[in-house]
Amino acid sequence: MPDLPSLTIDDVGAIVPNATEIEAPRNGGQKVVFPCKIKGEKWALKFMLVKLDADGEEDSLNEVVARAEREVDTIKSCTSPYIVKLGPISLKTAIHKDQT
Repeated sequence: MPDLPSLTIDDVGAIVPNATEIEAPRNGGQKVVFPCKIKGEKWALKFMLVKLDADGEEDSLNEVVARAEREVDTIKSCTSPYIVKLGPISLKTAIHKDQT
């Protein structure tokens, strides 16, 4: 199982300043999920940890971001009422306390 990012509720508030009522994290397989509200609506913020290659190369980061972008594009194209809809925040890369 991949490592999960180490984030607190305060960390999430610093990364996503418009998130309010941030709840304790829930761990997923590859992501840590923070339920919250944005503009009064309930959403889930998902964070994953990307480890750079041993040489510090960004190839691994680019590969993970490309995979996540494909996942987002697939979700956007789905019209099923059983698929979770994307929220008001698009896919972003953040570095927080030396975590990417």
